[in-house]
Amino acid sequence: MSDKAEKQIWKVRTVKNYPDAHNHLMIGKVIEINKIYLRLECKTYHFRKNINSLKDIKTGPCEYRILPWSRIELINELSDNFDYKDAKLTITNDLTVTIDDGKNSCIIASTYDNNY
Repeated sequence: MSDKAEKQIWKVRTVKNYPDAHNHLMIGKVIEINKIYLRLECKTYHFRKNINSLKDIKTGPCEYRILPWSRIELINELSDNFDYKDAKLTITNDLTVTIDDGKNSCIIASTYDNNY
């Protein structure tokens, strides 16, 4: 693995196999990439479609996790200096949830008007 890959911070969304499944996000540092899996040192964020407060989001501890590529739905590359270990969740009046480390911010979830 290259030095660049070792410094990457990713937000990874995994596949949901059933309609009422929670959203599963992992945010953290890429440790290993190979043909079969992605290994991250990361925190997890689990939540349903409708979020009314930060209590609706379950945050897991920072741990090493291995994700098979077949379970990964979407990857967003974040700034390589994003402090994913100490970043805090915030929620706005329009129910947009972000994770913010004081220098960088990333959207976790947002509610959209159904009229669109």
